Amino acid sequence: MKIDKGGTQHKRLPAHGSTQQESQKYFPGIWNQYYATFSVCVAGFGLGASGGWASPMLLVLESEDSPVGPMTNLEISPLETLPAIAALFSTVIFATILTRFGRKAAGYLGAAVSIVGWLFLLSAKYKLQLYIGRFIVGLSTVGLAMIGPIYLSEVAYVSIRGSLMTYTGFAAHFGSLVSFIVGAICSYRLFTAICMIGPLLFPLTYFWIPESPQFLLLQSRNAEARNALLWYRGGDSSLVDAELESLSNVSKHRMTFRVVLKDRGNRRAILVFLFLFTFTTMAGTAVISGYASKIFQNADSALDPNTSAAVLASIKFISSLVAIQLIDRFGRKVLVIFSYFNFLVESLFAVSAIFISWYIVPETKGKTIAEISQILKGDVPHVSKKSHITRL
Repeated sequence: MKIDKGGTQHKRLPAHGSTQQESQKYFPGIWNQYYATFSVCVAGFGLGASGGWASPMLLVLESEDSPVGPMTNLEISPLETLPAIAALFSTVIFATILTRFGRKAAGYLGAAVSIVGWLFLLSAKYKLQLYIGRFIVGLSTVGLAMIGPIYLSEVAYVSIRGSLMTYTGFAAHFGSLVSFIVGAICSYRLFTAICMIGPLLFPLTYFWIPESPQFLLLQSRNAEARNALLWYRGGDSSLVDAELESLSNVSKHRMTFRVVLKDRGNRRAILVFLFLFTFTTMAGTAVISGYASKIFQNADSALDPNTSAAVLASIKFISSLVAIQLIDRFGRKVLVIFSYFNFLVESLFAVSAIFISWYIVPETKGKTIAEISQILKGDVPHVSKKSHITRL
């Protein structure tokens, strides 16, 4: 028990990781954890703004308002592919920095690299500057994306860890939504400057939080690890001592990747994760987000292309907000199954639409929504008969 100055008794929370945590409702230092979450969410916001930059700007870059002159579709396409290529190289780099130099060093480096990339984009007068800027921004995305989940998983209480980690995705979707909206009404240079806000503010907020206690223990910096954990546990020494003992036992048994793979459960978990990640990536959600405005423009949507893209971003934003409320209530597995089931249903609808367009009503192939509507409303019997004769 713990008795405060008013005489009120509180049940003591066991060491970090205890299953009794949810029922005991004793969270010393929780506001410090909230602040750490806010800090990494600033990085997440910048990450989302980076992902949402392309959609409204592609329309600008192919117009007369482009700072480098009108660009063709072939010239524009690298602006979406270069960040992904850069991320492949930076994954190993940031993983090494996280392990050897710490979470804070990786965060600072990610922010610095991102700022350099945005400066290239902001001052671009030539197409090459755009390509270099997007590549450099892509280098930083992996570092900024890795910081939040890893750091929060090492400092947050178990019962709120899922929600806090989900906030990083929420912040990224919010940044993307802001990009879609602001990009539709701002000039190229003003919008690009706004996208720099996240990388600029992140180091300022990140400076005030300590290094991860788990990393400090792995580096045998025990005194610093204790001080860092005291900050996250509200100065509760007994709670910190119990948790440090648990973390020390784990840090003594350092496992290589080869040792991890020897366990069947670990191999299965890695394979499941790789499948889910690959499935999500190959589904093309990132490509659709990057080309959202252009897709709606080519579809001849009744809404303005940027407005339609903003609606798409709003749906993602609302979904992430719902996930925050549900992840600790229903668990990760239930949400993953539900999400991928919805993904399957939506994919089936898309495949069915493509099949109908290509084989059943081929006259609609390559047509806009308005043109398809006219065909189906005004000439369905003729289309069906013509298609049947063509097949014969």
